[in-house]
Amino acid sequence: MRTITVILGAALLTFLLLFQLTATPGVEAARQKLRTPGVTPTATPAPTTTLTDGYRRGVNLAGADFGESMLPGTYGVDYTYPTAAELDYYQSKGLTLIRLPFRWERVQRNLYAPLDRTELGRIDQVVVAARARGMQVILDPHNYARYYGNLIGSSAVPNAAFADFWHRLAAHYRDEPTIWAYALMNEPYNTGGMWSAAAQAGVDGIRAVDMGHSILVPGDQWSGAWSWQQANANLWVNDPANNFMFEAHQYFDADSSGTYGQSYDAQGAYPTIGVDRVKPFVAWLQARGARGFIGEYGVPDNDARWLTVLDNFLAYLDTNGVSGTYWAGGPWWGNYPLSVEPRNSQGRPQMEILVRHLSR
Repeated sequence: MRTITVILGAALLTFLLLFQLTATPGVEAARQKLRTPGVTPTATPAPTTTLTDGYRRGVNLAGADFGESMLPGTYGVDYTYPTAAELDYYQSKGLTLIRLPFRWERVQRNLYAPLDRTELGRIDQVVVAARARGMQVILDPHNYARYYGNLIGSSAVPNAAFADFWHRLAAHYRDEPTIWAYALMNEPYNTGGMWSAAAQAGVDGIRAVDMGHSILVPGDQWSGAWSWQQANANLWVNDPANNFMFEAHQYFDADSSGTYGQSYDAQGAYPTIGVDRVKPFVAWLQARGARGFIGEYGVPDNDARWLTVLDNFLAYLDTNGVSGTYWAGGPWWGNYPLSVEPRNSQGRPQMEILVRHLSR
């Protein structure tokens, strides 16, 4: 149950967003109040990307998104964060863009509440370590357009609550150039047409306090690149900073789920299947003069032919200037076949392909 203070705080935020306030003394005071120790701010960053930029390549470092059935869960038992040693490894490979999945419920324990200082401090530690290594971070609430299972835009999780979350997180990081982009949400699905309004609420929450950082806008129905033109044909957001990209995901097994439950042949795979899967998304971007990002893609290590698929896929993204992050690295993957986390100090075969397609 919310307290009176929380309700009044939510009402105040909604009032500010409706009037599209930018940097006023009141907003600045709120920003300073929300900031927690850990990240030392520097000058307000310029936009992290422009329409004429090249492309970036990186990797998802998962772990803070684990334990979704145990929310908020226990740190070190149900979930974890990437270590400095992992950052060193990926930095040494030239993969300097880190997509950092985490759970909204852990960072904000109740809707409209202040962000949890302990959890935010853990994210701060990753950001500080990345900054020291010349790397950048994408913040990714890995929640599938839901909060404790309730859909954003429903009465249980109003769009104003999503705006509040992003308002608070962007207020904390608005001066941090190590942040490459805010990814609004991981893989919305079955939203009943409500995702577009929710995405706009997230953009509004960010832009009330941060006009500098890029925003990644995912599509509905798991953000599938292959199905983008059917599921997200009319998706758009109004961004006063005009600094956003659309985020799609793409895997190459039969149902594009990334589970790879059957063999290469049984999946009906072929060398350019990844290119064919991502083409609808790239064509949609080109038709609208929009920028795109592939937040997840990956192949298993059990058949070298998947490496050819990945190589061809990345070459196509290179040619079209589309950035992306591989799924996945991270400390707790064990024998997960898509993982590029070293095992017994040995690199994974997928890494041999990734280093051929570094940022430009």
